[in-house]
Amino acid sequence: MERTESFIIEVVPSYENAKIKQMEMFGWNLQGRQEIMGHLMEAKTSDSLFVAMWRGGMEGATGKKYYEYDHYVKLHFVRDLNLPNLSEIKKLETECSTLPYPEIPAIKSFMWPLIFIFGGLMSLSNPERSAGVMGFLIVGGGGGWWFYSKVKKRQENHAICEQSIKKHGELINQLESLS
Repeated sequence: MERTESFIIEVVPSYENAKIKQMEMFGWNLQGRQEIMGHLMEAKTSDSLFVAMWRGGMEGATGKKYYEYDHYVKLHFVRDLNLPNLSEIKKLETECSTLPYPEIPAIKSFMWPLIFIFGGLMSLSNPERSAGVMGFLIVGGGGGWWFYSKVKKRQENHAICEQSIKKHGELINQLESLS
């Protein structure tokens, strides 16, 4: 009887094929697949899979509420423990899975800092000159600093993602040389 190890992971349906292909590179074979469909549940962020608009329908509240449909695919993988170069493959797999991919701030996240900058510029139209300048320095300056920090964070995270992509390619090349 051959010895194997198994691994189960849950992914969104749109990512299923990419995940299967990725796992096969590391010697995993898909043994089973189960599609899980559930009910709507309130999500913590607006990055939900499903966005529902409710006007006073939930708990007497009005406005937009976000909901996530817990629909995913459970994938069961198996790998032979007698696979040649298994220890090197596991090392490369661990390195690939721990590469950092920080979230890059979306363009729409720059809206609020721009509103603050605009508010600061508007305060310059204040008839009382000193109040207008103070408003510009406080509101506009705060918005400018916020905007600058978002741009800087976006650049840093983008650079980290680029390094991770480059390192991932190098690891995949090493993996292909093992087989």
